[in-house]
Amino acid sequence: MKALSPFFTLLIALAALNLSGCRPASEGLAQTALPDLPTPQARLDRQTTATALPSVAEPARTPLPAGKAELARSVYGGRVIEWVRIPKIAVFAPVTAVGWEAATLSPFDTLGPRSVPPLFGGKAKFAGTAPVWDSPHAQVGWALSSALPGDEGNIVLYGHNNIDSSVFRNLSDLKFGDEVRLQTGEREWLYYVTEVNILPVQSEEEDREVYAEYMSPTRAPRLTLISCWPPTNNTHRVIVVAYPAEMLP
Repeated sequence: MKALSPFFTLLIALAALNLSGCRPASEGLAQTALPDLPTPQARLDRQTTATALPSVAEPARTPLPAGKAELARSVYGGRVIEWVRIPKIAVFAPVTAVGWEAATLSPFDTLGPRSVPPLFGGKAKFAGTAPVWDSPHAQVGWALSSALPGDEGNIVLYGHNNIDSSVFRNLSDLKFGDEVRLQTGEREWLYYVTEVNILPVQSEEEDREVYAEYMSPTRAPRLTLISCWPPTNNTHRVIVVAYPAEMLP
């Protein structure tokens, strides 16, 4: 038999390779089974939940005092003077806290004890604009700048003599040793009169010096009552000084 040429030998080899590559895979290498993969879960939609802020209660609003009397009570409580009783002249009157206000005065105005500068040792002024104590009207006024019962200081009370209730109309009738009783929200305080002075309205400078002696703050507990005099006009001032019963023999 004649030997095949190298060319034909190469063709037969290539044909054999092609035939083997076309065989089914089952006749070739065994298939490797793929592992079971977990089934992916359905993606949840991310929702943002707002966290509610804690509720904050609105702070309670504290109303301001309606007037000076309410202001005094809010500061001093039961120590505020509520009543004054003077048996000798039949006075039993309510007491109210009074401050001062600016007033326009004429040269003919006479404010009596309502003039603020004498109470502070300042210079009195009876024309133009000047500070004057509020009118207590039918009550007795307690000067807010003065002391209270139990304090080491001068308590200043004043009242009208010929208008409204004329509560201090007969203040000049008091004598040494007469009683003055102050009632607070806590207790009653007893004072005894030691001085009764009637002073004419003088020049501004003289009035300043005289009033400063009686109206200025003191170290010892004291009570000063003032009003105008006589009942028919305001040409004079009546000033009564009293001391706590426990200070007197």
